[in-house]
Amino acid sequence: MDRQSIPLTLSVKDESLKQALATAVAENPRFRLLGRDDHAEGALLVFQPGEDIQADFARLARAVARGVVRDAFLVTGCDDPRVLVDAMRAGAREILLLPLRIEEFEEALRRYASSQVLVSRPGTAGEAAATGQRIAVMGVKHGLGTTTLAVNLAAGLRASHGVTLVDMARPRPEVPYFLDVEYAYSWAEVARSPERCDSAFFEGLLAEHASGINLLPGPTDAAEQAMLNPDVAEVIARHACAGQGHVVIDLSADLDDAALAVLRRVNKVFLTMELSLPCLAAAREALKTLRAADAALAEKVNLVAVRCHGQMEIGAAEVREVLGLPLALTLPEDPACLSALNKGIPLLTADPKSPYARAVSRLCHDLLPAEKGKRSGALGLLGRASGLLKGRFSRRNGEKVAARGEGPGTVQSGMGAV
Repeated sequence: MDRQSIPLTLSVKDESLKQALATAVAENPRFRLLGRDDHAEGALLVFQPGEDIQADFARLARAVARGVVRDAFLVTGCDDPRVLVDAMRAGAREILLLPLRIEEFEEALRRYASSQVLVSRPGTAGEAAATGQRIAVMGVKHGLGTTTLAVNLAAGLRASHGVTLVDMARPRPEVPYFLDVEYAYSWAEVARSPERCDSAFFEGLLAEHASGINLLPGPTDAAEQAMLNPDVAEVIARHACAGQGHVVIDLSADLDDAALAVLRRVNKVFLTMELSLPCLAAAREALKTLRAADAALAEKVNLVAVRCHGQMEIGAAEVREVLGLPLALTLPEDPACLSALNKGIPLLTADPKSPYARAVSRLCHDLLPAEKGKRSGALGLLGRASGLLKGRFSRRNGEKVAARGEGPGTVQSGMGAV
């Protein structure tokens, strides 16, 4: 296949028409047809809108504006001039009215190909390897700061590459409060029509935060949340993880089949817990459930202790003894977290020198080994050493950050999975 051909993706509901269009694309050497799961960035989208045509136009406009797709052809049976004008405003280059003759589609392809300057690309979209981290964050029970960690992980990773943050926490998705972001869609759109969800459809659902984080919110309606089954969860996770940026998925504490479908798609799971006996017991049950479902899932787990302070009766040694895993990260109890939430700003932005923000920043640095080389030279080394010492021996609000390994805000040396 010519690597300089124009990528094209089909999002057409009528299966017989879709097959006919796919045949026409395959016979045109100027185009290459992308698979359902291929990344559609820079592609020509041929799409047939659903019942809510204006909502589909809004998604199309967002996808074109953000470069998710290069251009679009609209296939529709509606000949209302007002609707067709709306389609052109949304970014449709061609309007193909039903019933459609294949010759008309072939001619539209020729017109489009002649207008394009082809740029050589290193492989097809289907060959593009995912280069970012795929992370799920969940707690051993509800109320353990998973959303705080997910939002700040996304903020920290955003400094390196693009980030998609998916809010799949139930029953109360809260990420929009942490980011103070307005949104038009949620993953309920996928749940309603999973068969329509290709990469362009998925990208069109994302809300873009001022920080550059792309957010897929969760629905607040209980009936819509109930639509999250394993198949829907797999579709959401698959498309979220299909790009080349980082992905952070905020999950609830329930290890049901939907959650397991998500965990199979990520490469790291950050499991939050307090250093308390109830949380130790809950963590042990969670690991037992994961091992029973798939031993490979338990190997992805990185334990995160939250709300830590200087005088903890349970430490890293006890956690390793009971759970058989080291603590990957300890996060301090930090009042700055609540202050940032109330402002709708990630803590890494609102107060980057706070103990919690420093700990998450160090974690993000460890998750991005390729970025470490950028901080070379004596000054960089001294700066890192100084920051590490301050993080371990500083006082904030009268609470001491312990210098030893299980102290809050430290990344443990046994963090092999991270």
